[in-house]
Amino acid sequence: MEPYVNNEEFMLFGRRIDPQLIEEISIYETEKNVKEIASSASKSIDEVLEDMFEEDKIGKNVPDKFITSPPHTKKGKLKKFGNKVFIVHGHDYKPVKELRTMLTEFGLEPIVLHEQPSASRTLVEKLEKYSDVGYAFVILTPDDGLFSFKELRELIDKIEAMKVDKGQQDMLLLDSFLKSISKVARQNVILEFGYFIGSLGRDRVCCLHKGDVQRPSDMQGIVYISFKDSVNEARNMIIKELEEARYGIRK
Repeated sequence: MEPYVNNEEFMLFGRRIDPQLIEEISIYETEKNVKEIASSASKSIDEVLEDMFEEDKIGKNVPDKFITSPPHTKKGKLKKFGNKVFIVHGHDYKPVKELRTMLTEFGLEPIVLHEQPSASRTLVEKLEKYSDVGYAFVILTPDDGLFSFKELRELIDKIEAMKVDKGQQDMLLLDSFLKSISKVARQNVILEFGYFIGSLGRDRVCCLHKGDVQRPSDMQGIVYISFKDSVNEARNMIIKELEEARYGIRK
C-alpha cells in the first residue's frame, strides 16, 4: 500500500496503475493464509478469493488498518501528466488535424511529435522527450500495402497452371495481387503504438483506425474505435474514453 498512500504509480499484473484512478481497495484479514483456507475447504485459491468479496464470508475487510490517508486530488486532474495527450499518426494528416482540434476544444493539450522542435535529437530521443503524457491516441490509416512472399508464390504457381497466354497470366496476377494485398499502417506508427502500451499501460492507449486497415496482431486489451471518413464520427466514444481516464473535458 505504500506507493498508493504516497500517490505514486505502481505495477500490478503487468499494468502501470495511477493511484488517482483507484476508487476502492479491499484488504482482508484472515486467521489462516489463502493456501491453508483453500486446502481445508477443498477449493482453488481463485475460488477462495472470490468468496472474500462476499461480505464477512471469509475474513474481515480492514483497509482502514493500512490506509489512513488515501491520496486525493480534484476529480478529472491527472497528478503527474496534467492535460497532455499524445497523437501517433501516419501519412494521412487529415484525421490528425481533426483529433487535434477536438482535443483542444476539450481543453486538453495535444502533442504531435513532428510539430515539436528536434534540437538535433534522434527520433527515439525526441519521442522520449515529448512522451510525458497521461494518454495516447494512435491513428491507424491505410498508408502501406502488405503481401507475403509465400502467398505471392502460391498465387504465381496457380496462375501459371492455367491454360492462358502470358499476357493474360500477367493481368490475372496483377488483379489477384491488388485484391489480396492488406492495407496496413506505417511501421513507425506500430513502433510508437507499442511504446505507449509499455510506458502508459493498455488502459491509457486508444487506437482509432480508418476503414479496413489491418490492426496489429498480439495487441489485445486495447480500445479500438473505427471511423470511415472523419475522426469526428467517433467523437462521443473519444469523450467516453477520456472521461474513463479521469480527464476533465469541456463538451
